[in-house]
Amino acid sequence: LFVLDPDEPKALDPNSASKMMGSSLEPDDIEGPEGESLIYGLNTFASAIAGPGRYSFEHGTTGGGTLITAMTPTDEETSGLL
Repeated sequence: LFVLDPDEPKALDPNSASKMMGSSLEPDDIEGPEGESLIYGLNTFASAIAGPGRYSFEHGTTGGGTLITAMTPTDEETSGLL
C-alpha cells in the first residue's frame, strides 16, 4: 500500500482535496451517477500529488515519472521529494 506520509507535509491545494478524497479506481475521470458531478480517476489523483508527469498509477493510463504500485515507490525513492 502506497501512503503519502512525508516528513515535512506541505499544505494541500484546496482545489486538490476533492480530487484526492473522492477519487475512483478508474484511470480517467467519470461522470457521477446523477450526471452532474465528476468522479476523479487515478490519472487526476497522480497529477494532484506533484503535478502532471511526476507520478503514474499502475492501473492509470497516463503519466511517467514514478510508478505507484502496491510495492513502489519505496521510502528511498520518495525521500528527496520537495
